[in-house]
Amino acid sequence: MIRFLPTIFISLLLPVIAFAQQPSSCGTPNVKSKWLQQYQQRSETSLKNLAKDSALLYIPMTVHNVGNDEGEIHTDILKVLDAFCTLNEDFAPANIQFYLKEGIQYIDNSAFNEHDTVLAGGQFMREYDVPNTINSYIVKDAAGNGGYNLPWASSAVNKAFINGKDHVWAHELGHQFTLPHPFFGWEGGVSHDSSIPVNYKDPAPEYVLANYTIFKEVLWGDTLIIDTVLVEKVDGSNCQVAADGFCDTNPDYLSVRWNCTRGGVSETPQTDPNGAVFRSDASLIMSYASDDCAGRFTPEQIAAMRTYLQEEQSHLLDNSMEDTPIVDVPQLSYPIAREAVPANAIELAWEPVPNATHYVVQVGITSSFPGTPGNFETTATSIKLPELPNNRRYFWRVRPYNLFHTCAAYSITESFEVTGITAIETIAGLDNISIYPTVAAIGSPIQVELQTSTLFTGQINVVDLTGRVLYTQSIRNSLGSQRVRVDTNTLTAGVYFVGINNGFDQTFQRVVLY
Repeated sequence: MIRFLPTIFISLLLPVIAFAQQPSSCGTPNVKSKWLQQYQQRSETSLKNLAKDSALLYIPMTVHNVGNDEGEIHTDILKVLDAFCTLNEDFAPANIQFYLKEGIQYIDNSAFNEHDTVLAGGQFMREYDVPNTINSYIVKDAAGNGGYNLPWASSAVNKAFINGKDHVWAHELGHQFTLPHPFFGWEGGVSHDSSIPVNYKDPAPEYVLANYTIFKEVLWGDTLIIDTVLVEKVDGSNCQVAADGFCDTNPDYLSVRWNCTRGGVSETPQTDPNGAVFRSDASLIMSYASDDCAGRFTPEQIAAMRTYLQEEQSHLLDNSMEDTPIVDVPQLSYPIAREAVPANAIELAWEPVPNATHYVVQVGITSSFPGTPGNFETTATSIKLPELPNNRRYFWRVRPYNLFHTCAAYSITESFEVTGITAIETIAGLDNISIYPTVAAIGSPIQVELQTSTLFTGQINVVDLTGRVLYTQSIRNSLGSQRVRVDTNTLTAGVYFVGINNGFDQTFQRVVLY
């Protein structure tokens, strides 16, 4: 039986929140939940029986995309989708899948977007948390950290790590599902306040002092709580009670961000209390290894997370969820092949994709989409863009997703030309306008129906993609209903605009001839 030193309680005048400023990739310091302590004391047979359960666990999540008070600088939606995709890939070996039960929520709160302390972040979380879901917040500044998790609140991730390449999000949710760091206890070095420098060439002490103050399962007030944590040894003799308590996570004393060697271990060698020299395993998501090194949870970590979810978060689990993958790629309808569109009436359309509930339309000035005019999210299969500068070529593509799957492929990239043609929806003197059909064979007439309650004088024009007027017919002193037939015999296959103007304003309809 391992005997721990008595817990030290030190009264302070102010709440202790200073360690959020310590340089690290994670603001979740040393804490091991009571549940995990009791779980790791269960018999080996009991743990093996728990590990046999491999049913897919669906976890509802609410992703909060935080911006400033003006509704700006939210994290790009495509980066959020990529990061959510990577998150599910990280948890796939555990047979755990997150889904966007409440979709992606947008919060306009500058103070939350750039908060100085984890305590302040936690208070905001309590305000915005959606019940019966796992809540994750994407912010510009997570109290100086890459991210953190609060047992009494939720998780926050710095937007710099939301890109589909990093594992910080998975790291923080590992904490939420009761996993400590493998270097548990070393966050303050040998002492809780970093007052004793660490020399990795010397043998490590048998235990280190850890700060438990505000990262208990309930928020403590103005009391500093210090406890001891045993240092894990290379020979595995104390792996069940030292550090994180998992025997398949090797010793690790590195509590700051570190790079790995080609062999997948830390560049820095360390020395255990027995004098054994080792290097930390860089593959562990719960370590501080750089994201190009890390990428996995161990079997014991997986078993603990799954058991925790089933025992402590069972109200979230719903195995009746219908998982609907997206296989097909969006087929773009128009505009394509550099079709011309009016500057103030740009509409993009595509065919519906089976199982897709949302679409993100990416529009850019080059086919690689740097410095794009914008990404536009919709649940429809078409979208009207804001007015863009004319006489310029733009590129666009569409990416579908649903609440379960955000990894679907983009459509092919198409392009369109914005012309100088502009239009308004109504014209003075006309009560109603109808132009049909919009797709017709060459030789079939296009009908223009007008309804006027006052005398109207104007023109009907047919314009090609270059802006040339190919057909003109005058409308003089018209009152009431009138139908005008536009002959297409002299036109060739292609896209045209059939427009009506009164000398000041104009409206038009895109027509395709084949």
